[in-house]
Amino acid sequence: MSRGYKPISWDDFRKARALDIHLIRRVWLSGAALLWEQFWPAAWPLLGFIGLFVTVSLFGLWGWLPGWLHLIMLLSFFCAFVWGVLRVFRSVRLPDLGSCISRLERKGGEVHRPITSLLDAPATPLDESGTRHLWDLHIIRVSTAMRRLKVAWPAATLARHDRFGIRAAILLFVAIGFVVSGEEAPSRLAAAMDVRLGVFDPAEPGKLTAWVTPPDYTGLAPIFLTNRPDAANFAQISDPLMVAEGSRFVARVHGGKDQPILKELLAGLDAATFSESAIPFQSVDDTNYSVDHEILGAGQIQIFQNHAVLGKWEFGVIVDEAPAVGFSRAPQKTHKEVLKLGYHAKDDYGIAEIVTHIKRSGGDSEMFTLALRVPGGVSRSLEETSYHDLTPHPWAGLPVTIQLVARDVAGKSGESPWINLLLPARAFKHPVAKAIIDQRRTLALSLGNREAVGKALDVISQRPEEFGDDVVAYMSLRTAVTRLELHDDTKTQADVIDLLWEVALRIEDGTLSIAERDLRASEEALRDALDRNASNDEILELTRDLQRNLDQFLELLQSQSSQDERGPFGDSERAAFDPDSELPQEVDSAGNRPGSEEESRRNREKRNRRELQEMVEKARDLALTGSREAAQSLLQELQETIENLQRGQSEQTSGGTNGQEQDIEALEDVAEEQDALLNETFEQLHGDKGEASATALQNNAQQQRGEVVQERESANNKELPDLSDDQIERMDDLSVGDPAPTADRQSNSAQQTEGPQPGRDDLGNDVRTRGDQAGGDQRSSMAPRTRDAQQQERSGGERAVSPSQAAREGEGAEGGTRQTGAGRNARQHSDISPKNNVQRQEELRQKLGDVMRDIGETGDAIPAELGEAERFMRDAVEALERGRPDRAVRSQTQALNQLRQGAATLRGQRTNNFSKTEQTEEDSSQRFNSQRDPFGRRPPGKNGDPTGYVEIPEVSDIQRSRKILDELYRRAGDSSRSEQERSYIERLLRWY
Repeated sequence: MSRGYKPISWDDFRKARALDIHLIRRVWLSGAALLWEQFWPAAWPLLGFIGLFVTVSLFGLWGWLPGWLHLIMLLSFFCAFVWGVLRVFRSVRLPDLGSCISRLERKGGEVHRPITSLLDAPATPLDESGTRHLWDLHIIRVSTAMRRLKVAWPAATLARHDRFGIRAAILLFVAIGFVVSGEEAPSRLAAAMDVRLGVFDPAEPGKLTAWVTPPDYTGLAPIFLTNRPDAANFAQISDPLMVAEGSRFVARVHGGKDQPILKELLAGLDAATFSESAIPFQSVDDTNYSVDHEILGAGQIQIFQNHAVLGKWEFGVIVDEAPAVGFSRAPQKTHKEVLKLGYHAKDDYGIAEIVTHIKRSGGDSEMFTLALRVPGGVSRSLEETSYHDLTPHPWAGLPVTIQLVARDVAGKSGESPWINLLLPARAFKHPVAKAIIDQRRTLALSLGNREAVGKALDVISQRPEEFGDDVVAYMSLRTAVTRLELHDDTKTQADVIDLLWEVALRIEDGTLSIAERDLRASEEALRDALDRNASNDEILELTRDLQRNLDQFLELLQSQSSQDERGPFGDSERAAFDPDSELPQEVDSAGNRPGSEEESRRNREKRNRRELQEMVEKARDLALTGSREAAQSLLQELQETIENLQRGQSEQTSGGTNGQEQDIEALEDVAEEQDALLNETFEQLHGDKGEASATALQNNAQQQRGEVVQERESANNKELPDLSDDQIERMDDLSVGDPAPTADRQSNSAQQTEGPQPGRDDLGNDVRTRGDQAGGDQRSSMAPRTRDAQQQERSGGERAVSPSQAAREGEGAEGGTRQTGAGRNARQHSDISPKNNVQRQEELRQKLGDVMRDIGETGDAIPAELGEAERFMRDAVEALERGRPDRAVRSQTQALNQLRQGAATLRGQRTNNFSKTEQTEEDSSQRFNSQRDPFGRRPPGKNGDPTGYVEIPEVSDIQRSRKILDELYRRAGDSSRSEQERSYIERLLRWY
C-alpha cells in the first residue's frame, strides 16, 4: 500500500518528467487555464473602461467637451484604470504544481488520479514475495491511464460577473469607432490627452494668407506665398523671390486677438545697413485684418501677431528695362512709291506702341508721326513690315530723317538712331496733273504767294479739254481757286492742299488711286479689329468691306490695263498666282496652233481675282474660328501681294536673263509633258483606253520594247543594258498593292511647297482646295482608293481621272479652262496607243538631257533633282516596256516631283545671282525681294509664313473648326440640354 498524501514537490515531478514529455506540456497548459480562470473575471472591468475610453476618443467626443469636463472625465478614466489594475494584482495568483496536476486529473477524463498515483511511493519496502510484481503492474496501469488525460478549456465563468453583456456592446462600439475615424484614429486618440482649459493657453494666432500682385504692365498672375520658417534672421535667408518693380504685397489674417503688424527690412546701399519700417494691418471686421503694401526694394517682409511670426519672406526687385527698337532693314519704297518700313522691337514685358518720327533734314524741328502696328495689341518681341503711302505729304520727294520710338506697357520709351531717307514721291505723267502738283508743292512749302497759285490754278481750270472734260476735276479746281481767294487761314490752305492732290490723282488715273487707298484703309481696319479682338459681327462687316474694295480695285486695274491690250498683272504676277501657267507656244508638238491668247488671258485674270477673294475669305474663316493670329498672317500676305501688283508694267530683262528664263521655261515644258504622260499612264492602268487582256498588253509591251531598243541602238550605237536586279527589286516594291498615284502626287505637291519656289503662289494648294464644294477637304478626295471602289467605278461606267485632270476640269467648270502649250499637247495625245507612251517617255528623257546640257553651258550648277528626274524617267521607260503601267506611274510621279523641285532650285539660284550684281538703292530692294515671290511674299521653306511665327492652317482644319463652332452654337440654343451644359458652352463661345 502507498504512503499517506503529501504535497507534490518538483523532486517528485522530475520522476514523472523522465517518464513522459507530453505530461509536462499538459501540466503547463492546465496551469495556464487556471491562470486565465483567475485573470479574466478580475480584469474585465479594467478592459471595459479601456474600451469605453477608446470609443469616446474615436468618436471625437473630447472636442465637444469644455476643458474642465474634459479634465474630469480624463481623471475618472485614469482612476478606473488604476483600480482595475490593482484588482487584477489582488485577484490573480500563480498556480502551484499540485493545482495544475489536480485540475488536469479532475477535468482530464480519468477518475483515479493517475499522475498522483504515478508520483506516489509504496508504504513498505518491496520484497521478492510478489509485492514488487504487484507494484510494477500498478505503475503500468497508471501510466496507461495518464496518457489518456486531456487538458480542458478554461471555464467560462465571466457570464456570472457580466450578466447584461456589456463587454459585447463595448467591443461593437470600438469596432464602429475605428471604421468612423479611419485614418484619423491616431490623431483622435491623441486628442484625448490635449486638454484645453483656456486659462493657461496663449492667444492663438490667426491664419495668414499672403500673395504678391505684379503690376498690370507685366501681365503676370499673382504669386501665392508660403511661410519661410527656415531662417532666423535676414542674413540667413537665401533664394529671394524676384518680383517686378511696382509689385504689391497683399496679406489677409483671419483670427487672433491682437492686430497683426507688417515689418519691412530694406537693404541699403551698403550690405551692412538696413532700414526697417512697421506697418499695422487694417481691421476689416472683428476677426479679419488686411494690408496692401508696395514692395519698395530688395529686402525682407515679416508678419507678426501676438509676438508670433506668421510669415517671413525675402524679395528681390526686377527693374523694368526700356524697350529696344530698330529697323530690321533700311527703309525702302515699292514701285508704287509707298514707303516700306521693316522694324523689330523687344521688351521684357511687352511693347504697347511704336511710332515713327519723321522730320526734314537740315535741323528743322517740325516733324510728323506715323503709328506703326503692334500685333495683338501687346507683344514682347515682334518683327513686322508696314506700308505707308506718304506721296500726298508735302515733304514727298524731299530728304528727311526718320526715327523709331517704342513705348512699353510700363510707360518707358526706347528710341532708334536717326537715319536719312529720301521720302518717296509719285511721278505724274499727265501734264495737267503735273502742273497741279507743282502748284500744290508751292502752296504747301510756302515757296510762293497764294495769289499766284490761285491764278495758276484758274488758268488750268479754263482748259478742261486738256483733262478730258472731267466735270468733277473742273469743279474741284474752281473750288480750290475760290477758297484761296476768299480765305487766308491755315485750315483753308490745308484743305486746298488735300483737294489738289485728289484732283491730280483723278486726272492721272481716274479713280484707281482712290480705290487703292480705300482698299488699303479697309485692310488696315480689319487688321486693327483683329488686334483688339473685335466681335464676329464686326469682323464679318469689315471682311465684306474689304472684299468690296478689292473687287473695285481689281475692276479698275483691269480696265486700265485693257487699254494697253494686256491683263492687269505682269508675267511674274501671273506665274505667282498660277505656277502651272505658261506663255502660249506658236505651235505644239502635234503641229496645231494654240487657242486665243486673249481668252487665255481673261481666264487667268478671272482665276487670279478669284484667288485673291479666296484669300480674304480664308482670313475671315480663320478669324471666326479663333485663329486670329493666322488670319493676321494671311492679311499680311494679302497686303504684300497687293502692294507688289504692278500697273501693267513688266520688267525688262537683258539678253542673258532671257536666255536663262528660256531654260526654266523649257524645264517647265518638260514637267508639263511629264504630267500629261502620267495622266495617260494612269488612265491606261485603270482600263480607260480599252479592256485589253493581260496577254495582249504583255505582247504589245514586248513589241514596244523591241522598237525602242532598235531606236536606241541606232542612235547610240550600243546595246540597251538589261534591268539590274536591284532595279527590278525596287520596282517590285513600288508595285505592291494597288497603285495610288493620286496620294503620291499630293505628297509631291506638299514637298514642292516646302521648298523655296520664287514665283510660285504659296497659297495655291489652299485656294484650290476651297473650290472643292462636293468633297469639302481635297485631301480626303485624293486618298488612295480601294480595289472595291475601283471595281465599283468600272462597273458603273465612270472613268477614273488623275488629280491634275480633275483640277483642270474643276477650274474649267468654274470659270475658264487653263490651256498651256503642254496641256493642249497632252490632250491631243490622249488617243495615242500605249505603244507610243514608251517612245514619248524616252523623248522626254532626251529632252531633259538637252535642257541640262544648256544649263551647264550657261555656267550655272545643274540641280541634283534633275539627275534624279532623269533616273526616274529611265525607270518609267523600262516599266512601260515590260507592260507594267503600275510601276511606270510610280516612277513618273517621282520624276514629275523632281522636275518641279529642280526648276524651283534653278530659279532660286539665278535669282540670288542676279540680286548680287545690283548696287543701286532700287536694286537693293530687289535683293531683298529675291527671297520672295514676285508679290513680295516669303515662299514656304524660307522663313515660313509672312510673319515667321504663325502657321496658317489648312482649309480642312478651318472647315473642321467651323463645324465644331456651328455645333457649339446649336447646342447652346438647345433648350432640352441642362443649364450647366449650356452655361459651359456659352463660356466656350466667348473665345470666338
